[in-house]
Amino acid sequence: MDVQHGSGNSLEHAANHVTDRITHNPNVEEGAMTRSVENQTAKVPSLGYFNLAVGSMVLSATTTLVLGKRDLGNFFGLWAPCFLLIGIYNKLVKMEHELQPGRG
Repeated sequence: MDVQHGSGNSLEHAANHVTDRITHNPNVEEGAMTRSVENQTAKVPSLGYFNLAVGSMVLSATTTLVLGKRDLGNFFGLWAPCFLLIGIYNKLVKMEHELQPGRG
């Protein structure tokens, strides 16, 4: 697959190609647990995950700088990438459901 830089159409074509390969693979079946998790995370708006990530950063900075507990601050700070990753997963699942005919 050739993706040319500077061309939005090529990127869109590449994204559609990847989506088609993932969503139209007859060998891939999702279990009930996966569907359940996706249904629950879809209820939370994408901005919610972003707010959780920012909140964990603020909590981390406060714990480290104000309370002087560096290890606990690092622990809270490590939550931010997790929340952002869950938010991205949530967004991808929503996009996948919108693209599939008969679902959404």
